[in-house]
Amino acid sequence: MVAKHRTLRAALCVTVALSGAAGCLLVTPLDELPAAAGGASHSGKSAGGASTGGTSEGGATSGSSMLGGAGAGDGGEPMNVAGESNGSGECRSNADCIRQSADEPYRCRPSDHTCVALKNEACPLAYGNAGDPNAIFFGAFATLNRSMPDDNSIIWAHELARGELSGKNVGGLPDGPNGMTRPLVMIVCDNTGDVVAPGLEHLARDVQVPAIIATLKPSDLREAFAQYRDQNIF
Repeated sequence: MVAKHRTLRAALCVTVALSGAAGCLLVTPLDELPAAAGGASHSGKSAGGASTGGTSEGGATSGSSMLGGAGAGDGGEPMNVAGESNGSGECRSNADCIRQSADEPYRCRPSDHTCVALKNEACPLAYGNAGDPNAIFFGAFATLNRSMPDDNSIIWAHELARGELSGKNVGGLPDGPNGMTRPLVMIVCDNTGDVVAPGLEHLARDVQVPAIIATLKPSDLREAFAQYRDQNIF
C-alpha cells in the first residue's frame, strides 16, 4: 500500500511538472486565479460539456496546488444512483454503477460499496475511464463557464497531462493488481465563489478522492486544508 501511495504521489508530481502553465506553486498559489477561457461562472451547473461517462482518453492535470495527505483511490466498491450514499452495499465495481446510471460516470465507493455520481452542479465535468476496476480518481478545480464548462484553458492543460500518464499509449499508472495499469479519472469542479465549498465536499466526502489539483485562492486552499485534514487527501 505504501508503494502504491508513493507511485500516486510521484505520478501527480510529474503531472504538475508537465502542466506548469497554470502558474501556481505546490502547497499554495502565490497569485489570484488565472482567467479562464470562455468567461466566468457562478454555479457549477452541468451544461453538458466534454465530460464523459467514463470513456474519454487523453489530457490531464495542471500546475497548481494539492491538498495534503495520500492514498491510492481504488476503482471499485459502492452503490446508489443519485450521488448520495444509501449504505446498502449494493455495488461491487464501478461498472456496476455505470450500468445502472445510463452510462453516466459513477464510482463504487470502497468505504461502503455505494454508487456515487462523479458529477454534480459544483463539479460538472469528468474525464477518463470511470468504469475501469483499477481507476484512480482525483479532483481538480478551474473557473468554469456555465454554458460551456469544458471550454477552459486550465482544463485543457489538465487533460494534456492526464493523457501523458493515462492515455491510450500508456493506459495508466503501473503497479495495478496482476500487473494491470491504473487509469486516471479526473473530476473537475468550479472554483468560483461560494461553489468552492460544495465542490470540495463532493470530492472529499462523496467521491472520496485521494488527491486534488487545487487551483484555488489561498484563502480557499487554507480552509480546505483545515476542513479535510482527516481525509488524508494529497
